[in-house]
Amino acid sequence: MTAPSRPPLQPSGYQRVVATLFLVVATLMVTQYAVVKFGPALVFITPLALSQPDDFAYDAAEQAPGVFVINWDVLDRCFYKLQAGTFLPPAEGLTALLFLVALPLLAVQGWRRQVWPRAPLVLLALVGLVSCLAAEHFKAAVRENAQIILTTLLTCWLAATAVGEPEQAKRLGRWLATLTVVLLLWASYDYWRQVQTASPAVPVAVRASCSSRSAFSGLLVMLLPLLFARWLVGRNPLTRVFWLAVWTLGCTRLLNGGAVLAVGFGAVAMAFVRGRGAGLFNLLLVPPLLWAACTFSHAGHDRLLLESVGFYRTAADGTPTGVEKRYLEMAATLTGLRSKQDVIDKTETSDSAALLGRRSNVAMGVGAGLNYQRSIGGYYGNLDNPEKQEQDSYNLYLLLALQMGFFAALLWAWILTDGAAVARAAHDQSSDDELRILALGIYGACLGLVVFSVFGTVLVRGLALLLFSLLGVASRLEWWTRPEQAEPPRQRATEPAATAPATLVAAVAADAADEDSEPADEPVADPAPAAEAVVEEPAPEPEPAASRPTGELDIDADGLGSGPPPDDLGVAQTDVRAWLQEQGLLDPDAAGSDPEPEPPPREP
Repeated sequence: MTAPSRPPLQPSGYQRVVATLFLVVATLMVTQYAVVKFGPALVFITPLALSQPDDFAYDAAEQAPGVFVINWDVLDRCFYKLQAGTFLPPAEGLTALLFLVALPLLAVQGWRRQVWPRAPLVLLALVGLVSCLAAEHFKAAVRENAQIILTTLLTCWLAATAVGEPEQAKRLGRWLATLTVVLLLWASYDYWRQVQTASPAVPVAVRASCSSRSAFSGLLVMLLPLLFARWLVGRNPLTRVFWLAVWTLGCTRLLNGGAVLAVGFGAVAMAFVRGRGAGLFNLLLVPPLLWAACTFSHAGHDRLLLESVGFYRTAADGTPTGVEKRYLEMAATLTGLRSKQDVIDKTETSDSAALLGRRSNVAMGVGAGLNYQRSIGGYYGNLDNPEKQEQDSYNLYLLLALQMGFFAALLWAWILTDGAAVARAAHDQSSDDELRILALGIYGACLGLVVFSVFGTVLVRGLALLLFSLLGVASRLEWWTRPEQAEPPRQRATEPAATAPATLVAAVAADAADEDSEPADEPVADPAPAAEAVVEEPAPEPEPAASRPTGELDIDADGLGSGPPPDDLGVAQTDVRAWLQEQGLLDPDAAGSDPEPEPPPREP
């Protein structure tokens, strides 16, 4: 089977500007900072903390105008006040803006030079739109699915367009590795402050630039494989050991047990891509490193990991006090998925609305956004869950199944496995080490998210943008490995080929014999006498090359060329002379005799 080819692509200056701006957007993708519109006030959630909970009113209408700056710790203490505000994540806003800026490239580069979202991403968007038809709150479902389309289709295309040449993809890979190191240093500070020196330990506060421990763990599941790939593919031994040490440090800052399993699974899978020997070696290396990271980081580090995935909520002495709320939500989701929903005739008024039937939630779900929250709220609201659930810790497969139907959960698994397959194809067929590192890292990130989606989600407040950007980059890397199509040769602006034989005959006959032409106003002689004249008189001596312009052909009154033939036709004169001799139009003796001196020029 012939491999698909690709047209050549030469990035323009405008595309390079888009690629540079995409690095800024990628920086915001690894954070969950936001701007909150709370009444007349603007609240910025940043690493700084210049404002305190007392600066905010209980009601947005009573809030004093101004600009306030808080961090995640302050937000935790005043979220019950600000939850009525409007949260505006800058990563999503700038991604949408950059998409509009990049749209002209679609016309400049052409349709065939674009890398479009793959089939599972398109199907997920379509399934989400279909689920809106069954949602009780239609507008809320439409808003949620519009956001899904932005974070899937548009972000994937934008990322593939922003890496229009291999050097831009390498720069993105180096930039993501740098951001990962910064986040690990930040998380190390949180770990020292919230776990090592705090009593009791607060593991949920180790989150760096994210709003929750689960979200930060999902972010590292996507970023740590990019570092482990440098250990696998790199050539300098010292550099390889350095990146392995940084990867191990990142594992010590993961306080979500599901994330540790996901990172370990992705690392071993990446190693086997490099070969059986590398796979077996890292299969023996990775588990001891993870065990050491979970044991020697802190005295209670392993206990914190077990609690993060434990079924029972425990007291300080380890006594179970109830079922963890994340599992209650899973049970509520399964119950909602098995139940049926009333189908109401919405054309009637609320007092006389007729019940048309009941439908299963398995096929279409209950709708995204507010529809999902109201659905599960009716099931576990009265259960034993006095404590607040940790954010973003639910099962993503069940969440998608209840929101958009069972097919949405299957599509999510297909999206991740398909992305891993594309990234592996790019790794296997690429010859550049840096591109192989990036492709192999995306491969490990996709497989790691297959496992992590059981324990948490990355489809929250900006983190999904990074995932679909990586999928778009993987598609572009695979696109580069295809053979480039040869451009069709351009037609030379010369005389058509159909007239070449006549020109050759005229040119060679002019060199072989020079016939005294009649005045221009007399009739042209018959062909036979003309042929005889050619035989009787030998060809004149051609002019020196320096005395005439190259390729010039003078046409006399007989229509025969008296000057030299064009340069590109002179090669074929020998063959034409032979053809003229075979036809009896040229005497061999006359053609081979010495030319006579050039006759004097004719009177006009």
